[in-house]
Amino acid sequence: MPHLGVDAWGSYDEHGNVAPKNTEDEQRASNERAQVAEVFGLTGGELMDVAWVPTYERNITNTLTATGEVVFTYWHQGVPDYLEGPEWHPTDAIFRTVCEDEMFGYVPQIVTGDEGTWRVVARYRNSGETECPGRSAEPGSANAIPATAETCPLCDADLMAGESHGYIYIGDGWAEIVYRLEEIQRATPTVAGCWVDGHWGQYAIAHMVEKAQDWGYADAEVIDIATRHLATIGPSEAPQITDDEHQALSDASDEVEAWLNEHVAPEGFSFGWWEGEFFLNSDAQWAEAYGE
Repeated sequence: MPHLGVDAWGSYDEHGNVAPKNTEDEQRASNERAQVAEVFGLTGGELMDVAWVPTYERNITNTLTATGEVVFTYWHQGVPDYLEGPEWHPTDAIFRTVCEDEMFGYVPQIVTGDEGTWRVVARYRNSGETECPGRSAEPGSANAIPATAETCPLCDADLMAGESHGYIYIGDGWAEIVYRLEEIQRATPTVAGCWVDGHWGQYAIAHMVEKAQDWGYADAEVIDIATRHLATIGPSEAPQITDDEHQALSDASDEVEAWLNEHVAPEGFSFGWWEGEFFLNSDAQWAEAYGE
């Protein structure tokens, strides 16, 4: 199944999300996302829901360049699980991995986002093929294809005709490309103000972590707890985090705040909590708040 990129879909919305033309296109996009997740072993929710849309410099002539956008539909924070060396898990480095079809061209070596400048540091080719989980799934299990399905959305097996599940195939050119953040982009005074308001209640620290992640914070354990906690908001069947995880999240609050102040706060500004809300304020505003 070919990679469905910009040319196939026609457009993306202002957030970089695919803007499908109809319900059939939505289903095709959902199927491809599931296929990519299976092929790359990212079936645990690692793939981000929103596309990453950084910019890059492209050459028009030998002396003329222009800035363009690249849309990474399938990507996740950190590096692939099989990279276990200490160089891939330093405390002072931030990575993102994109899953992309490079059959007709490589992704840009250097891209720029709100967080700063990212550079490709590793590339791992993939066969683009894996066994369909329907081949070994027990009826009624999480991997089982609904009995009412006419075809398997993963391997395209004709189930109505009695065809067995086979293999998922997305193409020969796919790879996992690892980007490393070289320079964290600091916030500007224009984004000062309340970053986490009071209505977040028990979820306030988790939302602070989510905000910090947008700027490059990369502690995988803290992010995982925060993400799972946020998933329980409202009507949800997601499991609650444990008491120990609540405590770990609370303990991480000071660490996340310190990280934001070190890496993100602009000159003369700092982050902090005030009356149950999290702010980026100027030094003068904090002095006034504390009556100094």
